[in-house]
Amino acid sequence: SMIPSSSNLENHDDEDDYDDGDDDDDDDDNEEKDDDDDGEYDYEDEKQEEGGERKRARTTEVVLSNTSSAIRKLNGKIMGMPQDVSKSPREKKQWVMSQLVQLEEKGSKFQYKGLELEKQRLKWMKFSCRKEREMEKMKIDNERNRLENERMMLLLRQKEIELLFLEQHPNSNPS
Repeated sequence: SMIPSSSNLENHDDEDDYDDGDDDDDDDDNEEKDDDDDGEYDYEDEKQEEGGERKRARTTEVVLSNTSSAIRKLNGKIMGMPQDVSKSPREKKQWVMSQLVQLEEKGSKFQYKGLELEKQRLKWMKFSCRKEREMEKMKIDNERNRLENERMMLLLRQKEIELLFLEQHPNSNPS
């Protein structure tokens, strides 16, 4: 029942045999990809948006959604392949092998991207820790300056009081 009849095969374009899981009639291998909303984590977006943790959580959900969609798409292609009577077993095997190579390449790209993101995260942590240390040092310097100013004010008051005392008691000896 799932195998198309020979009359259907004659009128059917071989390139569109595989359902790519979306609503259109074509295979997504030839579709253009939108680079702006590809569901991948973008470090620059996080830097521009407050609440990076929420952004990261939303992005992770999108990546997982896209991943499961890709798995469903591939599963549909694989399930359709054995039923395609126009392909020889050798062609089917070559197709499966090429799909495996593509998956391995995608996996390698994901690993590379993950390593790059980890590298960026570590670089950011190093930068932010350095800035925090600088801020703490500045706070300590400010507090030291404030205390030094207060000490100088107290010394001035003490000298002022001594002068007032000397003016009021010219005969006394301040010892």
